[in-house]
Parts: sequence; structure tokens; C-alpha cells
Amino acid sequence: MNDYSGLEENTEIGMENTRLYMHPDGFKKLAVYKALMIDQPEFSVAADSKYKSLKPDDMVALAEALRSVLNSKLAEDYVVVDEPGPDVLWLRSATSNLYLKKAKRSLLSYTPAGHQAVQILDFLARKTQSLI
Repeated sequence: MNDYSGLEENTEIGMENTRLYMHPDGFKKLAVYKALMIDQPEFSVAADSKYKSLKPDDMVALAEALRSVLNSKLAEDYVVVDEPGPDVLWLRSATSNLYLKKAKRSLLSYTPAGHQAVQILDFLARKTQSLI
């Protein structure tokens, strides 16, 4: 979507520290579709974020975690599919003004065994966050 001027903030479906913008007739338009296809989310880093980049694997993990949460929540009320087709709404989402922090590493991160342990713990933490 190149023009966001037609979107309005929806205050009925809000989460803490989150703003949702949608077309004013979004729910009416949604009713004509029989299924949803959820695209991988997009992210943009805030201009004043101290850190401006992520490792590619972290960006993919973040995108897939958000997509997974959207999928599981929307699947409670809608049919969610993986392929486009007739009467399938392509749902795209974006997170803007993302603030990044430098990851803190312990002394274990600098030893081969410690590095592996930290990688496993980081992976499990990301997976746990995606389920919340």
C-alpha cells in the first residue's frame, strides 16, 4: 500500500503500546471474504532509534513470530489459508517506528559451549514470546 491517507486509527481494537489503523469500512469489507491469507509483516526502524539494524536471521524470526501470533489469533474467528484464491483477503501488516536495543551478552557468549547455550536460550525466548 503506497497511500495510507485513507486509513483511520481504530481505538476499539487496541493493545498496549500499539495503534491499529484500518480502512473505515474495513470490517464491512472483511465480511465478503471467506478466508484470510496473512503476509509476512514489514518493519521500519524509527529514525531516532539508537540502533538501526538487525541480523537477517533475527528479522526473519521477528517477522515469523508476529505472523504466527496473527495467524493463531485470527484463526479463532476466520479461516486462514496459505495460498491466494477467490474470496481470500490478503492481509498485510506493518510495524513502524520500531526502537532497537543492543542485545546484552554474558561471558558465556564468548566460549564455544557458552555460545551454543546462549543461542539455544535466545531461540527459546523468541519462541516463547511468539506464543504470548
